[in-house]
Amino acid sequence: MAAPVVLKTLFGCTGCMAAIESLNKESLRTMDLMTFTTFLFVSLHGVVFTSKFFKVPNRIPIVSYLPIVVIFFLVSTANNHALSYSVPIPLVITLRSGALVSNMLIGKLWLRHSYSTQKLVSILVITVGIVLFTLETVSAGGVRHDVTEGTTVTQAIGVTLLIGALLFSSFLGHYQQKLYVKYGKHDEEAMFYVHLLSLPGFLLLLPSIRTGMNDIIISPHLQIAGTHIPVPVAACKLVLIIIFQWICIKNVYRLTSVTDSLNVTLVTTLRKFLSLSLSVIFFDNRFTIIHGAAFLLVTLGTFFYNDSLFAWLRSSWDGSAKKKKQ
Repeated sequence: MAAPVVLKTLFGCTGCMAAIESLNKESLRTMDLMTFTTFLFVSLHGVVFTSKFFKVPNRIPIVSYLPIVVIFFLVSTANNHALSYSVPIPLVITLRSGALVSNMLIGKLWLRHSYSTQKLVSILVITVGIVLFTLETVSAGGVRHDVTEGTTVTQAIGVTLLIGALLFSSFLGHYQQKLYVKYGKHDEEAMFYVHLLSLPGFLLLLPSIRTGMNDIIISPHLQIAGTHIPVPVAACKLVLIIIFQWICIKNVYRLTSVTDSLNVTLVTTLRKFLSLSLSVIFFDNRFTIIHGAAFLLVTLGTFFYNDSLFAWLRSSWDGSAKKKKQ
């Protein structure tokens, strides 16, 4: 796995989440606006620098991008509406933390991939660590562990939406890998067309986008060294989010071209965990013993997942064992 790309991914995605949490303190109604402006920026950047105003022919057929666009929209919609079906929060957290297990399952059943015992155990340890850390964050933060009571049928619909979103998201990663195998690795082109073709879907979110824009406009203005600047603070945070998000997305797409889907899922899962850790440390200031134990599990799981680190540890262990025998 290319270390620089991984570091850039973690930097961009973690920075983005920190900026989003900061903006959420100004308004909780800007999520759709953030998503739309990011997609618009990525599309405009792609028009200028990737397609050269559509003068550069695409290497992957447009029709091949359509499943990605449709599945991405369905996954986003399912995740956004699942909570309205009264699914208990601990169950939501557990299901959303299962991306690595889901990716392995799809890879095994669809592509007939085989995974070593080392990787299987590592993935399970990482997943357990993330579930524990997130549940403890909800508990320590005083957030209710349940939601509005609903019927068994209602909750079953919500759980089905979450599981479907998880599986389709994993399928998406493997589908992109197959595209690269068939047509070559064109990550910048893929990033451009997926975001461009997704833009019409935001027409369905227009009322929410307008609400977010109004909240941005009426937010307090900047104050620098006692000088009033007629620019909303929330607008500056939105620009920062777009920049960080672009760095994050660009390097995630780059990752899909240099490593397999499971490794990409591992990196994106770890960046979510890192973002949550920073949120606990810098925003909540409540780091418990359970947090520490969960952090240790994720760290150990990540360490053992890496073949080179595992090989180094095993060789060191074998070397020390030989010295003892001598």
